[in-house]
Formats: sequence, C-alpha cells, structure tokens
Amino acid sequence: MKTTSHLSVILTLLLATLMACSSPAREETAVSRALDWLRSQQGDDGSIPNDVAGAYNGTSQAVLAIVAGNQDPDAWRSSEDNSPLDFLVSQAITQTDTITETGTTAWLTLAVVAAEENPRDFGGVNLVQRLQEDYDPATGQYGLAGDVPTQALAMMAVRAAGQTVPVTATDLLKGWQDPGGGWGFAHPCLTESGCAIDVDNTALVLQALIAAGEPLTSTVVISATGFLKGQQEEDGGFQSWGTSNANSTAWGIQALIAAGHDPAGVDWTKNGHTPVSFLLSLQADAGHFEYSSPPPDWEADRVLNTVQAILALAGNPLIFPSGTSSTGADDPSRVGLVVRFSDGHLLTRWVEFDEDQISGLEALRRSGLDVIYQQSGLGTAVCKIEDEGCDYPSEPCFCRCAGGPDCLYWSYWHLQEDTWEYSQAGASGYFVRDGDVEGWAWGEQPGAASAGFQ
Repeated sequence: MKTTSHLSVILTLLLATLMACSSPAREETAVSRALDWLRSQQGDDGSIPNDVAGAYNGTSQAVLAIVAGNQDPDAWRSSEDNSPLDFLVSQAITQTDTITETGTTAWLTLAVVAAEENPRDFGGVNLVQRLQEDYDPATGQYGLAGDVPTQALAMMAVRAAGQTVPVTATDLLKGWQDPGGGWGFAHPCLTESGCAIDVDNTALVLQALIAAGEPLTSTVVISATGFLKGQQEEDGGFQSWGTSNANSTAWGIQALIAAGHDPAGVDWTKNGHTPVSFLLSLQADAGHFEYSSPPPDWEADRVLNTVQAILALAGNPLIFPSGTSSTGADDPSRVGLVVRFSDGHLLTRWVEFDEDQISGLEALRRSGLDVIYQQSGLGTAVCKIEDEGCDYPSEPCFCRCAGGPDCLYWSYWHLQEDTWEYSQAGASGYFVRDGDVEGWAWGEQPGAASAGFQ
C-alpha cells in the first residue's frame, strides 16, 4: 500500500474524531481486537470471505475495514504469501465483466481506492470505465433496474475515484425514497418479493447521497435520519426484522457520521445506551462481533458482523475512505474542506483543481455547496452556506452581526500542523495548494469554533 497522504490522514482524523466523538480508547481497543480476529479468518489465497457477500466482495469489504483500522492490507500475508489485494487482483477481470456485477465493481473500486491502488488499472481492469459502461444516462441507473444497493454503491465508488456523480443518478435514488424516509433493497419495494424498508439500505443510500453532494439540511437527508431514529431500540441499537443487531447498527453509525451526527451523543441516547455502546457490547472475548445479544439460534456471519463493526467504530463511512486514488502523475490537486454549522453538524468535501493554486473562495465555490457571498472594495465576505447565514442582497451579508456579544457570521480557518487557525486574510485573497485543508464555521465566536474543531 502506498503512503497515505497528509490530506487523507487529516480528513480521516476529522471524521473519526469530530463526527464520532474522538474514538475513545475502548473503541480503538475494540477495533484492534477485531482486526486480530479477522486476520485469523484469512485463507491461503489471501481472501477473507463472508457468507453473505462471498469470497470476492467479502474480501473487498475486509480491505475497507483493514484500512479503516490503520493497517496495510498488502501486509496481511497468508501462509502462502498472498495478501487480500493479491486475491482481488487475481480475479478482477472475471469478477467485473458484466452489468450484473456492477455491485462487485463498486465494492472493488472502494477497496482499491482505500488501499491507495489505481482504480483505472487494477488487475488489468479500468474500474472507473467499467462503472461508466454500466451506467444508463437516460435513466440514471447503475447496473440492473431498481437495484437500490448497487445504485448507492456505484455512486460512492464513482465519487471515491474522484469523479462527479451524475445528477440523474442522484435524482433517481432520491426518487426511490419511501414516504417514511427509508429505502429497501429494491424499487419498487414489494412485500410479496420479500422487500421491506430497512435500516441497512437506508444507511447505505444516505451515505451515497451525501457523497454525491446532497446537502445535510435537505429534506431527503433529514427524512432519512428521522427514519433511522424511529428504528432505534431501547438498547441503543438499530433494528431490522425486529431485532437490534450488529449489521444494522454498524450501518446506522456510518450513516450518522456521514450526516454529521454524533452516534455516541445525547441525541442518539436511549435509556443510557447509544448505537456505539450497543455495538461494543456485542464484541466477544475472541474479538469478533456477534449478531445480537443473546446470539441468534441460527448461524450468523461473524466475519461480516466484524468487518462492519470495525468500519463503524473506526468512524469511517464508506464515502470517505482512508486512502486516496493513485491515478498517475496527472492527478488533479486536492484541498480538503470542512464546514461546521450552528447545530454542530460537520460537512466535508474534497475539492479538486488543475491549477497550481486557487483562492479559498474559489475552493468553497467549487465544492458544490450553495454559497452566497458579497464582493466589495474591502474584499469578499461569505454570507451564507447552504441554508445557514444571510440572504444577501435582500438583507445585509452580516445580518446577524450588528454588534454586541451575539455577532454571528461565517468565519474562515486554515488547518496548520493539525491545529485550526483563524484566517488573517479574506477567502478571496488567500490561496490554497494541493494538500491544504480549509474550514468554515458559523454560530460561535472564532476562538470557540477553533476549540470545537479540534
């Protein structure tokens, strides 16, 4: 595995510490123990199969967990000196050669990007091109019609590979949302076909839409998190099919982190229990995670439970893999963007550019967020980001800052050696380069916002 870039480390740190409440020592220990157990499940060919996803997709999922746990999947060598990546390379062509395998291509792309391999040349396959071939621009569908998880996974894979998700694809997935706020595994979701609106698919879709740029304040996102709220049980876990379980709870935690919620915080506490505390309670002495407590009377997939739990407890949504794509010398430059809203929600973006440098304002403008700003002889002021701020020019850009102690505005920050520093220059006059991380905060005085970012 190639060396993780400074920007990747910073954004992973922000997600894991800011969104998932600083990954307490208990969670870090749980992840370490889980990884030790997971390694014991590796086959001689390097694979780490699970019963639900099979050997190939299961190994792609395991790679994501390994990277989320800050380990190198290429260093996981079997008794015959094969790594999970060796196994994936060996079958990349045959596993991704038809449209029925779009989901496999998506899982593989996410794993390849996380491991900092090249998704445009992995095992002789251009995975980015393959996903494009499996996309119907007329309908917005990736893969086969009505396949909800494949649509979501493909959108995340496209975004992870540094591409823009087509608006038609996003609109299609949004249009499949149930009136109650959730999604099932198919659209239409017919009971007679065994489909039900559930936490697992809703959490997967929520991550995909946010990856594609759906605002955290949109009705779709708010409705989806509301659905998740309604599926939380008194033990703090998320239920599917009537039982709080590791799979649904892990998916739910990842979706909450992506949506800027704290899954260990007061808003997600029931009877003193949170999704995080429930998931931790399912870890066995051996290190793996059981499906439920007590374990079911049927044989649950401990590998899948454990892989999903690692991702959740590491604070690592699928849409923000720890690795970055290695696509060659002509890769665009990247700057990280972190936006903090008044309710504490955090939104992160990768912003790519071909120039040597761009202004901080231009980075914000290219993020895909709705931005209103005012230009004057004194420089440029940001008035509103998404739904937060002032509607210039119908009202002053600093409409909440008429003086006194309650002055609220969008403050501008730079990450310097892992510490947020308030910008001494306006966003139009400050220039960023590849690897920089920018921050914007609303609702606190600058000093307090800085403390909250760390």
